[in-house]
Amino acid sequence: MQWLPGKRQAWLRLRRRGEITSDGVADGMVKIIEGATRSYDRGHLNGTSKQLQALSTEAGAQEGTHITARAERIVQDDIAYVLAHL
Repeated sequence: MQWLPGKRQAWLRLRRRGEITSDGVADGMVKIIEGATRSYDRGHLNGTSKQLQALSTEAGAQEGTHITARAERIVQDDIAYVLAHL
C-alpha cells in the first residue's frame, strides 16, 4: 500500500504540531495502519478494512481529548479514501 509512508509522516507531523497531543495515541495509530498494510500485502482485504475501521473509531474517540477536530477530520478523510479504493 503506497500511502503508508506518506500518511505515517503526515500523522507524525500532526503530533509535532500538537494536533495529536499524545505520543501513545500517535504511535497506536501508526501501529494500526502498519497492521492494516501487512494485511493488505497478504491479500486480506477484509482484515485491512476492519483495522482501518478500528482506526477510525479510535480517532473519533480521541477527538477533543488527544486529537484536535482538524486532525481527526484529516485522519477520517484518509481512512475513507483508502477504504473506497481497496
